[in-house]
Amino acid sequence: TEYARSERLQPTAKKLSYLSDQAWQQQRNRVFAMYADTYAYVLDKKGDAISAAKLQSEVIEINKGQEPDMNERYAEFLERAGAPNLRHELEGFLLSGKSTSKMKEQFKRLYLSEEKSEASAQAYLDKLESVAKAEKKKELLQKMMKDPAPNFNLTNLKGESVSLESLRGKVVVVDFWATWCGPCKASFPGMQKAVDHYKDDPNVAFVFVDSWEKAADKPKNAADFIASKGYSFDVLIDQDDKVIGSYGVSGIPTKFVLDGNGNIRFKAIGFDGSDDGLVEEMKIMIEAARSQP
Repeated sequence: TEYARSERLQPTAKKLSYLSDQAWQQQRNRVFAMYADTYAYVLDKKGDAISAAKLQSEVIEINKGQEPDMNERYAEFLERAGAPNLRHELEGFLLSGKSTSKMKEQFKRLYLSEEKSEASAQAYLDKLESVAKAEKKKELLQKMMKDPAPNFNLTNLKGESVSLESLRGKVVVVDFWATWCGPCKASFPGMQKAVDHYKDDPNVAFVFVDSWEKAADKPKNAADFIASKGYSFDVLIDQDDKVIGSYGVSGIPTKFVLDGNGNIRFKAIGFDGSDDGLVEEMKIMIEAARSQP
């Protein structure tokens, strides 16, 4: 951790020629944050929550509080360290929309410890979440686009042919993923919640396009993984990776939300670790795409 901190502030390693100074600094920041997050966890397990919270605060500063899973650990360390400002810290994360279900329960518990009623605690939590959702919606709508989506015709795990044309008139979520992709798999519990939310809506469809796989039998590889987790996803196999290429994807997971006319309205890259945040993001994008003429 100390080496990573030193390299972050005064690097001894040579900068790669293709990196800008800003990109190089961001890379060093990420490396330090990764090591510090892990070491803070170790410190906490050893019973030193105060040092863990102090180190994790550096992680939060670097990531600007944008990683819910790291925020969750920070809140846990603060509570075990007896921090007096914990409720205020949690409130900030809730307002930013970068919290987890566990953090919401933690906030509610602290709120109730001040002898307030369950109803008032839930009402206040709902108010904070409402503000966060409104801000998230505003942010997403500013990124709304209108680009024709490349057509595709792929086979799903049932052996059925699924084309974009066959989904015409529906809002379509196209999620590019792979079985070796950690963030893709981490996002799936949240995506399952989103699928479940719209399962009775005939005008919304989700397709999970398995791409960039190295397995010899790609359909079996994907089917085994999906079955082991019990997901109810409609998985399409991008055998030669032409579809992911046509969508210009540079990293996974990447999700596209298409309107009923086959236009890309939103593009979302990566996963920040919050299932609740992902579900809310999907709802906002789907409903916005649905409202387009």
